[in-house]
Amino acid sequence: MMFGSIPRKSIAFFQPFYATETKTPKYLSQNEVYSLQAYQRMAEINPKRELNLKYSQTSFWVYSVNYYGRDGASDSLLSLQNRHDLDINLILLALWTGAEMGILLKKEHFAILDAKAYEWRNNIIKPLRSSRQAIKSFTSMNIGLADDIYQKIKSAELDAEHVAQTFLAGSLSSLPETTTTSDYCHAATSNLASYFAYAGVDTNQKVRQAAEFLVRSAEIK
Repeated sequence: MMFGSIPRKSIAFFQPFYATETKTPKYLSQNEVYSLQAYQRMAEINPKRELNLKYSQTSFWVYSVNYYGRDGASDSLLSLQNRHDLDINLILLALWTGAEMGILLKKEHFAILDAKAYEWRNNIIKPLRSSRQAIKSFTSMNIGLADDIYQKIKSAELDAEHVAQTFLAGSLSSLPETTTTSDYCHAATSNLASYFAYAGVDTNQKVRQAAEFLVRSAEIK
C-alpha cells in the first residue's frame, strides 16, 4: 500500500477519478476488466443484491483514500504491514465494513478474502511496491527519466491497489453467514480482531494500541 507516497494535496486529484468502481474498459488490463465485470455480475445475480448496491454506493476506495490521509493513520497501517506482513487492504476492509455498515466479519471470512486477494497481491502489487522502493536508491543519478519511471511505477501500484479493493468489495456479498450490528465501533474493533487472529498476529500491547488507534481514526459517529 502506498497512499502515503501521494502528497496530501494530490488526493483531491485522485479521488474523483476513483470515486466510482468502474472505469472506461479500454484503460484497463485484462485482469482489471475481469475483476470489475465479475463484481458487476455478482451484483446482478447474487441473492444479496441489495447489499451489493449498498457496497457500490459506499465506495471502499474513496473511504480508504480519505482514511489514509488522517493524522497517523498511514504510519500505523504501514507499521502493521511491515512488522506482521499484513495486507493493508484487508485492514481497511475490516474498518470500512464495520465502521460504515456494521458488518461483522469472522476469521473464516478473512480466510476467504485473503485467498481471493493472494495472487494479485503477490504477483502484481508486491513486485510494483518493491520496484518503487528500490528505485529510490538510484536518486543520486539525478536523471529525469529515472524519476519519470518512478512516477509511472507509483501510478501503476496505485491502480493495482484500486483493482484489489474493487475485487474485495465485490467479494463481500458471496461470504457465508455474515451478520450485522448497530454498534459500528464494536463491528470495526471485532473485524480487526478477526483479521489479526486469522493472520496469527500476537495481539500484544502494541498491536492492541494500534487497533484502538485505527478504530478511533475511523471517526465513527
